[in-house]
Amino acid sequence: MNNKIYFIIALLMIIFPMNVFAFDFTCDSGTYSNGDKFNCLISGLESNKTYEVVSGDITVPDVLSCSINKQNAGLKGTSSGRSFNFSGTVQDSTVLNVECSVNREISEAMTVQLTIDNFTTKVDGTESKEKLRSSLIKVGKKEVSTTTTTKKRDIENGNSLLKSVTSDAEFTFSKYITEYNIQVLYSVKEVNFSYEKNLSSSKVTLASSNKVTMSNNTVNLQLEDVGKYSFDLIVKSDDGGETVYTFNVERLEKGEGLYDKTKDATLSNLSLSNYSINFDPKVVNYSIKVDSSVDSITVNATPTVDGASVVVKNNTNIKNGTQIIVSVTALDKNTKIDYVITVKKSLDYGLAINSGIIGGGALLILIMIFSLIKVLNKKNKDDPIYKYKMKQKGNVNNNTNNQSN
Repeated sequence: MNNKIYFIIALLMIIFPMNVFAFDFTCDSGTYSNGDKFNCLISGLESNKTYEVVSGDITVPDVLSCSINKQNAGLKGTSSGRSFNFSGTVQDSTVLNVECSVNREISEAMTVQLTIDNFTTKVDGTESKEKLRSSLIKVGKKEVSTTTTTKKRDIENGNSLLKSVTSDAEFTFSKYITEYNIQVLYSVKEVNFSYEKNLSSSKVTLASSNKVTMSNNTVNLQLEDVGKYSFDLIVKSDDGGETVYTFNVERLEKGEGLYDKTKDATLSNLSLSNYSINFDPKVVNYSIKVDSSVDSITVNATPTVDGASVVVKNNTNIKNGTQIIVSVTALDKNTKIDYVITVKKSLDYGLAINSGIIGGGALLILIMIFSLIKVLNKKNKDDPIYKYKMKQKGNVNNNTNNQSN
């Protein structure tokens, strides 16, 4: 009898699953700087259903300015800035769209989120409250593009090449490499570069800001502030050849060490099949939501430095809470960084135990079934045939016992 009862309960849970509210709060991907605009969308309503209440107050980080600019066509009510209180019969899953912009200069890159602590929906008298968090939003300083694609880099013409360049900054020169990225410590206030031409008759000119001067085949760069500096040495030969050598010099922050690629265990790219994580090489922890049926996820990882090793663990036989680990080991074989992706699986409605209140109809049916079982049991015990069979069974048992004695 107990097995029958458990089967009936499981069957009811499958037929009458609990109401689950799953809303997405997704913002446009990308990195945004001062003045840039983007949109965030809240979705998850059930189409053609009437909602008595859809309300909330959006909390916005101080680097952003946001306002509601569009709501579901079926929702009516009020919205003021970042607060809303709607009701109506919705036409699709969209709740509303929020338009945001970065409202000031950002000195360092950061990741922010929009939140709604009191997102409330009410359907058929049943009210649900939850906290919504948007996808991560990356904001940072606007990068100035310094493309060098238009600069002439005629390395095939030996007459317009430099033979050598030496400096008190650490770097290795090759006449066939025309662009260099050089770092110096905070204590360095100036850097000198001395060059030798491949052909003595070629001419060398300097293109840069007023912090750079050239005299007697030597370039002097004054580093007044922390940051990046750049200059070009333009080599022209008598036969019309022209090659531009670009030197990018960065004076580091106080206390910051020189970059050593043998100790670089970062990734330049990390992506997953069918899932977005808004990857940032400096961020090592991520989380994703997947369907309950997902068993494995393809991970694509590219190290920043060629030759660094990458090992992916736990991306198969995935369960709720599984942590996919992408381990990167630098060229020095000692420096290591682990990027961790926590996987959260959605509820499997066919197997999950109903953790909420069973609907009134399901509860009523459950009570009826238990009552029916009880009535049937009582009826069986009162039935004359049942009583006769039980009496006969007792007589047989007594006779057997007497014979044994």
